[in-house]
Amino acid sequence: MRFYTVHLRVDQEPDLVREGFSWLAAIFGPVWLFFNAAWIAGGLVFGADLLLGLLPQPLRFAAWLFSAWAMGLFGTDLVCWNLGLRGHAMPHVIAARDLPSAEARLFDARPELAERGE
Repeated sequence: MRFYTVHLRVDQEPDLVREGFSWLAAIFGPVWLFFNAAWIAGGLVFGADLLLGLLPQPLRFAAWLFSAWAMGLFGTDLVCWNLGLRGHAMPHVIAARDLPSAEARLFDARPELAERGE
């Protein structure tokens, strides 16, 4: 069972974000954030990664591992934060097996949201 947060904005279809550790965020870091349209967070993480490159070699590898772990752990939170900056409200958390199941549960509970995507 996975958890999805629902982010709503007037006259737009809902955005569902899967919560939990993201391997893609851990591996690709700021590129993953840019792909998910989290521009501010992606720029901040990219800048932090550039600063990590200034560390001496033994510390650089440890800092890179920590940065990757932190991105995997908190990357989805940064995407949610970015959606909040763009005016999305987060009224629901849904537990479902996968994204289509989460969307079906959301539209069953709130049928008026299904009409937005049409």
